[in-house]
Amino acid sequence: MPATPVRDSSLFSAENEENRTDKNVHPTEEMEETDFLKIATPEEIRLCDPAVGSGHMLTYAFDLLVLIYEEQGYAPADIPALILRHNLFGLEICPRAAQLTELALVFKAREKSHRFFQSEHFVRPNIIELQNIGFADMET
Repeated sequence: MPATPVRDSSLFSAENEENRTDKNVHPTEEMEETDFLKIATPEEIRLCDPAVGSGHMLTYAFDLLVLIYEEQGYAPADIPALILRHNLFGLEICPRAAQLTELALVFKAREKSHRFFQSEHFVRPNIIELQNIGFADMET
């Protein structure tokens, strides 16, 4: 049985002044926070799921983005197309999983707007199916 390392408990105790966290600088009301992501419109929000699977993360994000667009006063019938065109992106190596994700997003869009299947409102989701790529010996 391998020996377990012994920790010096004084390293983590409140008496050890060198490792105390309460001596670190904490933000105060006087300090101005400037490290914010500034977004003017919801269309500027981008979310990419690099392994979409069946699309759970993107469908959840879709619901959150609907709320953001509604809060900004966008027309409810236009929101699903805007979200699929500007906000949600995904990558997948399995063709069936990519198709499932597209279908799930289209169903979400149709749930929010009954006009989504009309040609002027329909937007195909931005889900890219990655395919195997082979390299020649000289390219590696």
